[in-house]
Amino acid sequence: MPLFVPTNMQGASSSDEVTIPLGEDPFVVLEWGHLIESETSLLFAQGKIELQAFSTDGPVTFGYVLMVDGVIIDIAESSATTPLILPIGARQEDLPAEHLVFQVLVTGEGAGSLVVGNRECMTISGPAIL
Repeated sequence: MPLFVPTNMQGASSSDEVTIPLGEDPFVVLEWGHLIESETSLLFAQGKIELQAFSTDGPVTFGYVLMVDGVIIDIAESSATTPLILPIGARQEDLPAEHLVFQVLVTGEGAGSLVVGNRECMTISGPAIL
């Protein structure tokens, strides 16, 4: 696995509560841009999404999708009966040297809605070295 020299860090965060209907299309909760400076760059993304509450009697399946310019690079989900924090983490190599748009989308299954609270994600990139 190559190492890298970090040269660029970007990200987004929000503490505004967002209510998302369950069973609907994924909802964008974070969006930011990141400049990849070299074709040999290595990129890491990390963060979290907090599920604060949901309006359903049974467990809810709650997940996120991390996308770069409309391409999925990471997906995770969890089933919960109480609020939880879902970590975000991804690693990418050989992304194009250009400005990319990152999005974190949230989705849920079941009846009712869920409330997303604090969420944050940052991307760190730099030239890969051996």
